[in-house]
Amino acid sequence: MRALAIGAGREQADPIAIARALGAEVLALDGRADAEGAGAASSFAHVDLMDAEAVLKIAREFRPDFLVPAPLARPLITAGIVNDRLGLKGVTEHAARLANDKQAMREAFTTAGVPMARQISVGDVQALRAAAETLGFPLIVKPRSGSGSRGVVLAEREGELPATLDGADWLAEEALTGREIGVDGAVIGGEVRLLSIRWKMLTPAPHRQAISYLAKDPAGEAVSPQVAAIAAKAFGALQCDNVLFHADMMVSDEGRVSLIELAPRPSGHAIHSALLPLCHGQNVMESFISLVLMGQVMAPLGFQRPAFFSFLPVPPGRVAATPDFAGLIAKQERIAVKCELEKGDVLGPLIDGASALQRGFMVMLTADELEGTRMAGRLAAQVPVESK
Repeated sequence: MRALAIGAGREQADPIAIARALGAEVLALDGRADAEGAGAASSFAHVDLMDAEAVLKIAREFRPDFLVPAPLARPLITAGIVNDRLGLKGVTEHAARLANDKQAMREAFTTAGVPMARQISVGDVQALRAAAETLGFPLIVKPRSGSGSRGVVLAEREGELPATLDGADWLAEEALTGREIGVDGAVIGGEVRLLSIRWKMLTPAPHRQAISYLAKDPAGEAVSPQVAAIAAKAFGALQCDNVLFHADMMVSDEGRVSLIELAPRPSGHAIHSALLPLCHGQNVMESFISLVLMGQVMAPLGFQRPAFFSFLPVPPGRVAATPDFAGLIAKQERIAVKCELEKGDVLGPLIDGASALQRGFMVMLTADELEGTRMAGRLAAQVPVESK
């Protein structure tokens, strides 16, 4: 079989390697000639992933049987166009366009009966202040498109509203209260299957980047029926099937679940490559590609054990020495660490996905959030940092 990978960056390298290991010939595409995942593919082509017609031309010549799932936001539209034009399984153009437009997505989802926060489109600071008077505080201010928590700000009072807005496409959104969760799942044959419920810890205001997750078995979580029902309604609006998905939801103190955002693509930031395989005892991406996209027979996915994931909470500054974690984790079979920091690297504040990934991460087999948080802190302390 042939597989086309639209994107060959660092986070696409694992899915590309998985598809090849399963016997597929993989052609990887990327806008960077030195993309990290290019070497994992059978062949590589340099192309602008946002140029759908150029990608479609290559796809028609290659004639893939499926697209390799990728945690990419903007090129998702290109993937949807290729799937639609070539009659392949996976995300559709309609679903991809909604997923890349938070206002249009909310309109479609609320029409389908999905509970979501109130939201107002704003084009300048004056409109933002007017929206704040209507929605009240606390208030989320975020770009209409984008991912990885880039540009997202939580304002708890008027004086914390952004003084300027870069561009005209911004949203003011009622800040829901409670505990935020991440949801990983799949839609297969029209059926929503939950893979994990991840209870989040976020950065302090004003930013909203997840620092850590405690992933638990959906079968044991009281919120799972609401989560599954919300996802089913959302996918009814998205009109797509046979996809991996992730979502952010809020659980109120009373246990009510509301949707924040949902995307018909796998989670990024090492969730699919590092955390979920630890929880399931097998690679979720491998199972999905083999079973859904290649029609092979594999053991069904089953959640086996809770696990904790954390970005290393290293403070801003210049890394004074390349960190060595060997002494701390040598006898800790439950822990794995990935950190590529080297002496001289400069770290800014931890405010979004990019700055979190730069620090590296740890995964740990534990159901104890406090134990995981303490271990993440001990690992971060192994990174000597000089204030800038």
